[in-house]
Amino acid sequence: MKLVIIVILTGILFSAICLAQYPDTLWTYELLSQCYGSPACADIDNDGYLEIVFGTYFDDEHAYALNAEDGSLLWRFDVGGGPLDAAPVIADLDSDDTLEIIIPASWGIIFCLNPAGEIKWRYPSTGYIECIDSPPSVADIDGDGKLEVIFGAWYGKLYVLDGADGSLVWQKTYCDTGYIQSAPCILDCDGDGELDIAFGMYGGDCKVYAVSGSDGDTLWTFQADDRMYSGPATADIDLDGTPELVIGDYSGKVYALDAQDGSLIWQNELAYYIFPPVTIAELVPDSLGPEILCAETDLFCLSANGEIIWTYHTGNLIDRGAVVAEIDGDDNLEVIFGSSDGNLYVLDGENGNLVWQFTTGEDYPIENAPIVADFDNDGNVDIFFIGGRGYSDTIPNYGRAYAITAGPGDGEIWTMYRHDRYRTGYLMGGPSAIEPEQANTPANIDIEIEPNPFNQNCKISISEPNPDNQSRRINIFDLSGKLIYQKSGIGSKIIWTPERTIGSGLYIVQIAGDNFSLFTKVVFIR
Repeated sequence: MKLVIIVILTGILFSAICLAQYPDTLWTYELLSQCYGSPACADIDNDGYLEIVFGTYFDDEHAYALNAEDGSLLWRFDVGGGPLDAAPVIADLDSDDTLEIIIPASWGIIFCLNPAGEIKWRYPSTGYIECIDSPPSVADIDGDGKLEVIFGAWYGKLYVLDGADGSLVWQKTYCDTGYIQSAPCILDCDGDGELDIAFGMYGGDCKVYAVSGSDGDTLWTFQADDRMYSGPATADIDLDGTPELVIGDYSGKVYALDAQDGSLIWQNELAYYIFPPVTIAELVPDSLGPEILCAETDLFCLSANGEIIWTYHTGNLIDRGAVVAEIDGDDNLEVIFGSSDGNLYVLDGENGNLVWQFTTGEDYPIENAPIVADFDNDGNVDIFFIGGRGYSDTIPNYGRAYAITAGPGDGEIWTMYRHDRYRTGYLMGGPSAIEPEQANTPANIDIEIEPNPFNQNCKISISEPNPDNQSRRINIFDLSGKLIYQKSGIGSKIIWTPERTIGSGLYIVQIAGDNFSLFTKVVFIR
């Protein structure tokens, strides 16, 4: 009996220690206002640690870069007045191996800063344009081998700038009575190998637009029932090998659209209105297709066909939606979001159960989307967010940035608004990390996969003049570019049986040899 008691007490003590460890405050930083635009993080100064960049609202109106390991100030940039409503984006815009930071100021200027917080370029070079509340995207949108900065503005305008110098590539007006508040979502709508842009109109005609990245010509529009503040998310939710777009509007409806032509796949009316963006991730093991998160005061988890799987109720609005990451070292993903009720929530992605919550208090509502990464290089996952007040009235504003240690996770992280610089809102989305090993692929080499889609295993066959070439190898990647399977010396065929931890989805198969590299797609349905 004494032994049992000792074991039980030891277990209780161990559990208490574990529970007390996460969450824990890593550091805080006092501000003069709230952040509504959400942060981004990257190692901008090449010191081996991440930095966190964000903008603030009325009474502060600066862009900040904080050292993520301890919260110390790296720099503070004055945008010249006016709030910063849109999230920044960080990328190497001119291919010089140095990161640039794009800061959109709501009063009508896009700033490009170097790692020291100094202006590299601004658009326009003098004066200002329309109000910018649209978080910029970054992509080689016109296929010229260089990155562009894409953002929307008031009066239905969309801008594309040269990332290296900020010069105008093209600009178009789509609805002069509406506003493009949303982050432009970058994807290849029609499978032609060229990137396109999708966005929603706030007011005006209340349409979803898909336009060509090369010149802005409209590919299609979809008529929503009400205005849309946040942009669409994109993924292959029905596992047909082509992308879909998912977006919510102020009528409380969520729409899933075929990205090829804008046709409606399904819709679900969920709430009074849907202000925040939707998020897509593979949350439920053994489900058919990824899940969709959308929010108002309730967070809804929908299946790939739009049916409610679970909901979680908070005490107030979830203004900037949820992010997804793996923070506790298990096989399941966690859903993380802040609420205007002054709580940061972490839920089990599979069932919506509360894992833990971190309370800032009702005076510090959380009205930005968090980011998730290892800020101090200790092997643990951390979360950054901001609470406070940022109104345009005469009452003094205030804010506080929080970095908290979240858990021992070693899986997926979320480092910027909408996950990636394409603003896909998809955990596996964004620019492909897959690089071909050879540019030359002989025309007489082909890959055949059967069945495709498949459920348990598939046969991958390679036809080429030297079928017994033992230098041939296979690599299989998920859509984030993560290598999930590889084998060398495969001969002319191989049977692939995905491991138990591999979820349903679209995967990229690479077959490479001494003088070729070839890619194709396969859909796995668990």
